[in-house]
Amino acid sequence: MGVESNFYIMPASSGFRPEPEAIDSLIRNLQDQRYLPEGLNWSVGCAKASGSMDDLRAALDANPATDIQVRWRISDLASSGLRYPLARIPGSDGIYYGIEVHLVGDTAYRISEIIQPFDSIYCACGQEIEETPLPAGDRFGAGRLPTSCPACGQPVDYARIPMEASHPMTGAPESGHGGITYRCAVVVECGKCYPDYGTPVESGFISAIESVLGGELRVVQDFW
Repeated sequence: MGVESNFYIMPASSGFRPEPEAIDSLIRNLQDQRYLPEGLNWSVGCAKASGSMDDLRAALDANPATDIQVRWRISDLASSGLRYPLARIPGSDGIYYGIEVHLVGDTAYRISEIIQPFDSIYCACGQEIEETPLPAGDRFGAGRLPTSCPACGQPVDYARIPMEASHPMTGAPESGHGGITYRCAVVVECGKCYPDYGTPVESGFISAIESVLGGELRVVQDFW
């Protein structure tokens, strides 16, 4: 427990997936504000690629309902010249982390040692919602839920569903809504180099994301 940690920054609605233009603006904004380095690497399903923003934009345009992961790895914060995306830096030397943008075909549904699965999931029409098969080569470490009800076709917002979790250090019960459910997320991948549980995301990083995606964001820190 608590060996590795990620921060998931998600739109208020689990079913929101931004248009390619917004993802383009989000990446450029985070680079302009020195949260992201130059250069781009991404995956569309199982296929890895790298190139320019124009190349990524073309991939986004061509795959509006496919899993896409855009990723950056920072091996040493001190030498990178970048701003750290969390409010507390976990040490003084050798700070490493990653930042990823996840775009999901269905809805990602992550459970872990501290985040419990939903007790049950029902659409307003009464249809029980069940997990769907994982796509080949899943890169998000999450299950999948249908974005719309298979019976009535209405969107399902999993961010509204009550959920239970536990404190990663004490095991004390915690509760909330939605857990880690999303079609779009910015993920700070800390690995073993993580700050204390409950560390907030740096306010400038949040503002840079909100200014493009709009609305409030959900933030969940996961441990496993």
